[in-house]
Amino acid sequence: MTSLNNLFARRKSRVRRVLSTLLRPRVAFGLWALNLGVWHVPALYDAALRHPSSLLALEHATYVASGVLFWWCVWQEAPHRLSAIARAGYVVAAFVLSAPLGLVLALVPRPLYDFYAHAPERVWGIARLEDQQLGGMTMAGEQSVVFFVVFALWFTRFLAEQERLEEVA
Repeated sequence: MTSLNNLFARRKSRVRRVLSTLLRPRVAFGLWALNLGVWHVPALYDAALRHPSSLLALEHATYVASGVLFWWCVWQEAPHRLSAIARAGYVVAAFVLSAPLGLVLALVPRPLYDFYAHAPERVWGIARLEDQQLGGMTMAGEQSVVFFVVFALWFTRFLAEQERLEEVA
């Protein structure tokens, strides 16, 4: 029984080390950004749409996993505590990195993905290019709102911390 407990303890320790590494802000941010970029490469994007039961499921699972890692660093204290201003900067960096993708999708004059370029007209009569542009605008708009609200929250907390420090001094 003792050896079984030791085995579980070693595995638990390994899992903690792996999670501690994945939850480092630079690592979590890098994985999130890499995941976002990789899945929008046209060849991978098209392949995922052609294989919804495997590749598309993997794409969405990696979006969820990298998103959890990314947002954990914004909202949680452990294992790596960021200051309020660091959290605000983290969110701004994510916006700066991700916003161009939505804007490209919204502004490019032709469909970027073969899956859509060769598809019949979309639901409700939306043309293929309009569908892509609407997706890009939705992506850019959602990111703008979410990242700005979270940035504003952490920046406000930073300002409040600075005000408290000045009152004490």
